[in-house]
Amino acid sequence: MQHFLRLAGFLRAAAGTEEEQAKNFQWGLRRLPMLLATMRSFMREMMRILSDRTS
Repeated sequence: MQHFLRLAGFLRAAAGTEEEQAKNFQWGLRRLPMLLATMRSFMREMMRILSDRTS
C-alpha cells in the first residue's frame, strides 16, 4: 500500500495543476484529427504494399 501511495504522489506531481492538465488535454484534442489522418494514411499505404505483395 505504501508503494502505491508513493507512486500516486509522484504521478500527481508529474501531472501538474488542474489548469495545466486542462490545457494539455485541450492541446491533445486539437491535435487528434491530425494524428488520426496520419495514421489512416499510414495504414492505407501499408495495406497497399501488402496487397501488391500478395497479387
